Amino acid sequence: MNLTWDEEVILVGNSGFIEDELGQQIPQISERTVSCCRLPVSGVEFYKAGQNGIEISEMLTVHPYEYGGENIVIFQGRKLRVLRVYRKNLEECELSCTEKVGDRDAERGDSARKTCV
Repeated sequence: MNLTWDEEVILVGNSGFIEDELGQQIPQISERTVSCCRLPVSGVEFYKAGQNGIEISEMLTVHPYEYGGENIVIFQGRKLRVLRVYRKNLEECELSCTEKVGDRDAERGDSARKTCV
């Protein structure tokens, strides 16, 4: 299968901590945009995740030398959590990602969470 590296993903990581005026550790967030390839979620992967109550939203392939162990990625405007990393070879690293409901609602400012009294 020929991979087309025509998509972009933002890798979100922690680049250290700074202290505020109270001496509390505040994480510094770093974002890097890298090229990726979007893959279809295989049936085996889909059903194995489903047995554990997880839904895999995206399968992305990135270069291992660009991936630094980030747990959060932003792909097509959606915040995704990295569930599993599989290094296929020296040039390809496969990320299995899921979208949490709380992240989805917070991003779009969903009014569906509001209840009428």
